[in-house]
Amino acid sequence: MDIRQLHYFLVLCEEMNYTRASQRLFLSRQALRQSITALEAELCGPLFVSAHHKLSLTERGLSLQRHAAPVVEQFQQMQAALHAEIQSAQPVRIGISVSLVPDYLPGLETQLDKFRQQYPHIEMRFRLLENDAVADGVEQGELDAGLVMDLGTAAPVLARTTLRADPACLLVPRG
Repeated sequence: MDIRQLHYFLVLCEEMNYTRASQRLFLSRQALRQSITALEAELCGPLFVSAHHKLSLTERGLSLQRHAAPVVEQFQQMQAALHAEIQSAQPVRIGISVSLVPDYLPGLETQLDKFRQQYPHIEMRFRLLENDAVADGVEQGELDAGLVMDLGTAAPVLARTTLRADPACLLVPRG
């Protein structure tokens, strides 16, 4: 039994008609019947009875409806809340020193593609700036991170991570 089957079951309970329920669910009538049949097999008995082309719930069906409705509703609320959180997330603002572009851009694109595949909901915005402007932007909160040439002039409130043995480093606010 899964949340999808319970959702299908509840829609069928509302419609009490396989054709209308399958249309609402954008399923074939046969796919809906198979899902309900599998649910009935798992629960060891019928959930609906059909008399004169009219569906009605069995006792087992009524019991499942009482228990499934709050579960499916809570699941849908959780999905909506998580979706809203993802949609409201601010983009990550990253400054890149123009002096790094020739050396780092080819490798950076590969790493960014991997990151985007793993975290498709995170939006990144890039700005090409002079080295000092990147450091100033991170320090003032206008940028969330910056890739710069480490010339040893970054403010002490910024944390540095050396990326290669050359003077390139990543700057982020401490904490």
